[in-house]
Amino acid sequence: MSTLVELQDQGANGIWARLANGVCRRAFSSPEAFAYEATIAPALAKVVVPVIRPMVVGHRVLDVGCGGGLIATSIAGSCGVDVFGVD
Repeated sequence: MSTLVELQDQGANGIWARLANGVCRRAFSSPEAFAYEATIAPALAKVVVPVIRPMVVGHRVLDVGCGGGLIATSIAGSCGVDVFGVD
C-alpha cells in the first residue's frame, strides 16, 4: 500500500497509476469522481488521517464509501493496518 506522502510525491503520475489499477477504474468513471480523487481526496486525507490514527484499535479498519481508496490507502500506510474499503 502507498502512503499519502508517496501518492502526493508521485503527483500526476500517481493519479494515472491509480486510474490504471483495475480496482480503482470504477471510482474514476465520471469527471466528477476523477476531480474528487485528484483534488478533494488528498486534502481530506491530510485532515482525516491524523484524527483517525489515535482511534484505530486492532489491525483492521472498514472504510465505507471509500471511493477511489486514497483515504483508505493513507490510513493503511499511516496506521499499519489492513483497510477494507466498500464503496
